[in-house]
Amino acid sequence: MLPLMLLGVTLLTFIVTNVIPADPARVAAGLNAPEEQVARLRSEMGIDQPVVVQFWRYLSNLTQGNWGMSAVSQRPVLPDILAALPATLEILLIATIGFILVGIPFGVLVGTASSKFGAVASSVVAYLGMAFPIFWLGLMLQVLFYRELAWLPAVGRIGSGVEIPPSMTGFYTVDAILAGNWAALGSSLRHLALPVISLVVARFAVTARFVAAGMQDAMRTDYARTAKAKGVSNAAVIVRHALRNVLIPVNTMIGLQFGWLLSGSILIEAIFSWPGIGWYAWRSVVSLDFQPIVGVTLVFSAAFVIVNLFTDLMYGVLDPRISDQRSG
Repeated sequence: MLPLMLLGVTLLTFIVTNVIPADPARVAAGLNAPEEQVARLRSEMGIDQPVVVQFWRYLSNLTQGNWGMSAVSQRPVLPDILAALPATLEILLIATIGFILVGIPFGVLVGTASSKFGAVASSVVAYLGMAFPIFWLGLMLQVLFYRELAWLPAVGRIGSGVEIPPSMTGFYTVDAILAGNWAALGSSLRHLALPVISLVVARFAVTARFVAAGMQDAMRTDYARTAKAKGVSNAAVIVRHALRNVLIPVNTMIGLQFGWLLSGSILIEAIFSWPGIGWYAWRSVVSLDFQPIVGVTLVFSAAFVIVNLFTDLMYGVLDPRISDQRSG
């Protein structure tokens, strides 16, 4: 279904970008450019043709690896996206690991808390995390940790005076470790801190609430009560019985949260000047550069489908009975 989904996304995005009352040729030529120059650019860009013709030409080029040219930078879109992709993947993977490692234990704590005060306090923390707008949280973290405390950098991916490690994976942290460049590793981790925290806070809260609700239901089931009646410790009941069953719907939720991280990365990368796909998309939207917008939409859509495919495959790992049913 991936090709059909990408075709639909491409069509919808292409239509939306064409109904926006803006002229990419005018943007590329400049607001004060003569009309003759703008008309020539329209012809060169092919936007003087009917929309159906433009879309068919775009699809034909897309299948050949030609994702169009940026009207602003006059560079091919696909190489720009590929160059920006590692920066976005690095921040998204670390944020995903972060909200899983924080959200699941926190949710278990809330869902199994014996103290009513502890459960209420934990719930309040989770709700506050969900309530903070991500752009506001990012700005407040910059104010606190950069302007007031001067502990962490506010923008960029690595310090200006630090040598960038040789690119092997595109991830500065991994490349720095492989090259033994510990100064670059420390600098890249410090630059990652605020963007990752901004993404983790809201997602960990959603994960925690989901896990907490599941744990409360699981601890009231017959198998949990039977395990307790047999003398199984409360910790073993939580980990071996309740949590294992809760992890299956949580696995689905994590796949959906990754989609939210993709969209949230646009705001976070714009706030922290992070040179990834989100930053590239934001600059393209601001400058009405339509070809990069369609290209970024395709990449995000494909990433979301691939992550959900991986999520689907994880069901068999978490519960072997699902694999047996599929095989049968």
